[in-house]
Amino acid sequence: MAERLYRELVAAGVNDVRPYCNLGVLALLEERSDTALGWLEQAVEVDPEHPRSHLNLGMALQLEKRTAEAITVLQRAVGLDPQLAEAWNNLGYVLAQDDQPESAMEAYQRALNLQPGYAMAAQNLSMLLANHGNPQEGEQLLRQLPLAVGQESGVLFHLGEMLRLQGKLEEAQAAYGECLERAPEDAELRLGVGLALLGAGQADHSLTVLLPLLAMRPDHSPGLVAVGWCLQELGEVAQAIDLYQRAIALDPANIRARNLLGICLSGQGVHSEAIRQFRAALEQEPKDSEIRANMADSLRSQGFLDAAMVEVNRLLEDDPDSCHALALQLFNCSIGSEQLAPLALELSQRFWTLVRGRSNVLVQFSAAAGALPAKPPFAASLRLREGARQALELPQLRRDQRLRIGFLSAEIGNHVVASFLLSFLENYDREHFAVELFAASRRFDATASELAKLADHHWLLDGMEIGRARDLIRSRQLDILVETSGFTANSAIELLAERCAPVQCHYIGYHATTGLDTIDWFIGDAETVPEEFAPQFVEGLWRLPRPWLARQPDATLPPACSESIDPVAVLGSFNQLAKVREETLRFWAAALQAVPTSRLLLKDRSVADEKTRERIVLTLIGHGVAPEQISFLGYVGGWEDHMASYNRLDVALDSTPWSSATTGFDALAMGVPLVAIRGGCTAARMSASILKGLGRPEWIAETPVQFAAIVAELCADLPALRASKPELRRRVLASPLFDGLDLSRQLEQAFLAMKKAPGPAG
Repeated sequence: MAERLYRELVAAGVNDVRPYCNLGVLALLEERSDTALGWLEQAVEVDPEHPRSHLNLGMALQLEKRTAEAITVLQRAVGLDPQLAEAWNNLGYVLAQDDQPESAMEAYQRALNLQPGYAMAAQNLSMLLANHGNPQEGEQLLRQLPLAVGQESGVLFHLGEMLRLQGKLEEAQAAYGECLERAPEDAELRLGVGLALLGAGQADHSLTVLLPLLAMRPDHSPGLVAVGWCLQELGEVAQAIDLYQRAIALDPANIRARNLLGICLSGQGVHSEAIRQFRAALEQEPKDSEIRANMADSLRSQGFLDAAMVEVNRLLEDDPDSCHALALQLFNCSIGSEQLAPLALELSQRFWTLVRGRSNVLVQFSAAAGALPAKPPFAASLRLREGARQALELPQLRRDQRLRIGFLSAEIGNHVVASFLLSFLENYDREHFAVELFAASRRFDATASELAKLADHHWLLDGMEIGRARDLIRSRQLDILVETSGFTANSAIELLAERCAPVQCHYIGYHATTGLDTIDWFIGDAETVPEEFAPQFVEGLWRLPRPWLARQPDATLPPACSESIDPVAVLGSFNQLAKVREETLRFWAAALQAVPTSRLLLKDRSVADEKTRERIVLTLIGHGVAPEQISFLGYVGGWEDHMASYNRLDVALDSTPWSSATTGFDALAMGVPLVAIRGGCTAARMSASILKGLGRPEWIAETPVQFAAIVAELCADLPALRASKPELRRRVLASPLFDGLDLSRQLEQAFLAMKKAPGPAG
């Protein structure tokens, strides 16, 4: 009705700025910025001295991403009316978007000086202060608002954000709860609270906040994505996929939904469909670095490492300062051959130079805050910058005489790295060692809780500002800090760019140099990190006098036997198929030809991807293997079913240059001999270390000819090989591979020696 009246006035040729200005405002409220621009430009022509026309025109320009013009127009607005608080607030907002934080702060402060109870300006300024590493000052600002204003839902939301960024999660949740009590049906506020909790590693609490949003608005696309994200974090991937697909059906241009859907699909092994989703998202945002990196990662998971590295190189050409892309390429180098070691050293230096020169960010920085509507009522969510940081409130530490060891890990939960860490946690000497876990990423599974109980203390860093996370770790007065993730998913290795403990080292989860001069030692053994590998590393190489890993025997391990009575030998691998590349397939083809009646069985989630299967089959055919010799086995349920599947195999085949580790332990524990491929880098030596620890060096090959001969000899007497499975298991479980107590004693001795003799990086 109002719009029709204003249009009639304009059509009548009325010489009054208000109809034009109001039509522009109505268009802005409906997010029709192009229409708003037309009306507001006409308003300025009708009355060039009308400050509110300039104010609204500035916001329309900003919505069109014409930031420089928006700043000029808003500066004109405050010039025409220096008492117009809204214009100062909007100018501050646009200056913050233009990465001019000091000028933005001045503008917000001018707005608050004019109108002390101006909630929107206080909210925006508080977030800008937080982005400068000063959430405590932001909290004080919000608490100083007049009582009535301070109880508004938007103010309470931002107060929660200030508290969350200070690590005061319980107080933050109370503020969020009060916010929702005051505005229970405000969908955008509920979305903001849910995403904030998600960014703090509280996916379970976030879900309880977000589900009512979908009850109110079942077709709310951002809400569907947020709930899907919670479910994804909680491990309910199938439900998450369903919600992302619903969100895309409602809004095909929803790139966040497509990106998260692609991540889920790739995790399920359906890489081709994941790549299709990433490409669809990139049609909307061709330069989005995160989506491009995720697509490259899916290519790697398909086994196309070279293509993945090409994609990452293109990303780095467009965005040379992308730490995400550099970390991804470093991981790619770590699973390649020793020929990539010089590139890894070069890229790691670039990475750490950028890390040390850039602003502070959140540990596991989440895009959650960025999902808030880009409108003045909510502050722009910028990455945290270096600046004054208030002291973190920490419990008092009572120092005793025990050596204090910390583990910084993204894998504390149901993860293979944790399965090896468990051996130490269950066996370390609690009288002489104190152990604390620092979880870089929260995992919502029973294993995470069990691991946390085994340590003296457990800390969650997910969502914490990186400077405060360092303060927390330093406050624990550690003697040794062990990082387990390297450049793998959800790592918080950047914390170690500034020393958090007198001795820092890497152990378990990464298979190449971190390139970080403040990591003193890389822990391995004589096989995984021999002296000749020293040029591939920045760290000193610490060699345990035994295999570098051990597992704990599992009482639920199914019986080791052979399911086959067929005289055909079954060779197989349950490695992830990303490891099964051209180098590996040359060895396998030689083995299959050396045992002409044999067949190959491959098991991994990625067998669900047709392109991955096709790549493997065509490559083997090219090496003379008949296609009928090759078969695939997909996901078979839980861990016990997975382990029982090894009873289908006669011989387990290694991969190269990314060799078997977890699957090597698994195969041997099920009485299946492992034939290893020994290469020239740490990633290519893990299986050889395992077999040397078992006392079976004769199962290690360095060439396809040697590999084929070992496989042929094992398969020469199939009945005897199959009958020997229980005895092989007995030997394996009695070996150092499953002696967690011995590993713990050796690690303890290593930590004591490191304490006395800091490494070359120190």
